[in-house]
Amino acid sequence: MSKSKKRTRTQAKKTDAVKLTIREVEREKDGRKWRTFLVQGWKEDGRWKRKQFKDRQEAERFVALKTVELENEGRSQKLMLCPLDQERLDEAVRAYDALGEAYTLAAC
Repeated sequence: MSKSKKRTRTQAKKTDAVKLTIREVEREKDGRKWRTFLVQGWKEDGRWKRKQFKDRQEAERFVALKTVELENEGRSQKLMLCPLDQERLDEAVRAYDALGEAYTLAAC
């Protein structure tokens, strides 16, 4: 048996929270060829999304805005800075709320 050929990843890992990529793609239809810039790597409504742009500057502008939007969305910003997974973080928040003003975290 021969070894299988190693594949090179050209897109973001599915585990990356916010990792948008830009890829240049050549399209062809009815004998005409053109280039587009494909942005991919974010989820909306549980599905992975892609968007095409005519020029690279538009694609880069979209990536910058979308990255900021995704990082600010919900708890993703907190999770990137915290070693806890979502379940443990929720548990910690509930415990902190249960403490009230009677105790500090350091005292516990």
